[in-house]
Amino acid sequence: MSRLPRLKVDSGPGWYHLCSRVAGSPDWFPFDDPAARQKLYDILRFYLNVYFCDTAGFCILSNHYHLLVRFLPFRKLADSELLQRAKLLYPSPEKKLRTKKQRRRFNQRLFDVSELMRNVQMACAKWYNLNHNRRGAFWAERFKSVLLQDPQAILDALLYVELNPLRAGLVQRPEDWQYGSAHLRALGQDDWLIPLHELIGKMPGMPTVERFRALLYHRGAVQSKPGTGAIPPEILLQEQQRGFRLGGLFRKRLRWYSDGLVLGSQQQVQKWVDRMRQTGRYLRRKRPIRKRLGQADIFMLREQRKLQNPAHAPAKPFPPPH
Repeated sequence: MSRLPRLKVDSGPGWYHLCSRVAGSPDWFPFDDPAARQKLYDILRFYLNVYFCDTAGFCILSNHYHLLVRFLPFRKLADSELLQRAKLLYPSPEKKLRTKKQRRRFNQRLFDVSELMRNVQMACAKWYNLNHNRRGAFWAERFKSVLLQDPQAILDALLYVELNPLRAGLVQRPEDWQYGSAHLRALGQDDWLIPLHELIGKMPGMPTVERFRALLYHRGAVQSKPGTGAIPPEILLQEQQRGFRLGGLFRKRLRWYSDGLVLGSQQQVQKWVDRMRQTGRYLRRKRPIRKRLGQADIFMLREQRKLQNPAHAPAKPFPPPH
């Protein structure tokens, strides 16, 4: 059964919600082992530093993890920059950059989300199998990748990711989960993450961290901590204007945040539908799928796993974006 090729932004920054789950039985939880969970965290930190991307949020759970990243626009790197990055990956970096072709391929790789995930997945699987006398596939199927096309989709995806431990019943507050970005922000150890004010803007008279925590509590139906007061009326008004009531909508699993291909405004998602239909890679429908999020709408492109008559409709290169 054929799959669609991975969707990637070909110009400008690209925002991705990434998710990967381990293979094996549903009750196998390798990351319940603190050593394995710490190792995956260290691997993520290492490769996120190698590749040209910024991290907005993450969450490592018992048998899967989530990552929200922004890949920077591709640019041609100087040979000195390529060598600096290659030294992080290889014992003999000069051998990997001998020819112009090698340097060009390595340059492209550093801006590629698939290459980032390939390194993370391989490093984690190799470490786990070696340290647990295990053989075979560690990760189930290919990783999930959802392209986020507007600021609201990015913010909603971040809130959804950071509420994962709450949905799983592991903690009562998202910041109590040690291996998540909400925890680092609560401790003030988030200097390697994208600053929150870039994601939610600034509100006069209200610290950005507190505003973000209020959004988390509202979406997760979490009561405010004693001594910190109720959720500020500004947040309640903002959420009510978007149609959210204090009922914990994000306490439910919303499959489109991990199983979709593109999330965003109707106009942005329509561009992807049109581009993919032009190439024969998507024949399912002509319009984005509409879902209700509170009383607001979110639009999406879902995967079509089997192409119709692929032999008669070969895939063509993507046309340039409008």
